[in-house]
Amino acid sequence: MERVVALFLTAFCASILVPLPLTNSTPAIAVAVVAFGLMARDGILVILGAILGSVWIGILVTGSTWIISSLKTMILG
Repeated sequence: MERVVALFLTAFCASILVPLPLTNSTPAIAVAVVAFGLMARDGILVILGAILGSVWIGILVTGSTWIISSLKTMILG
């Protein structure tokens, strides 16, 4: 189970490296919630942190795909 949590945390930390303004705080909060859940051995906090981080990564991927598609349409016509 710890390996699965570690995989999620690795993805969250990788999303912190995105060099866009206001994109670092949400995955950092998700990492903190998961860490508090692991320290307290509270599965609900771990799940909530994993959901928060996963939703944020989904938003980043969807938003960046939409922006790239829009730019490509604007440039190529």
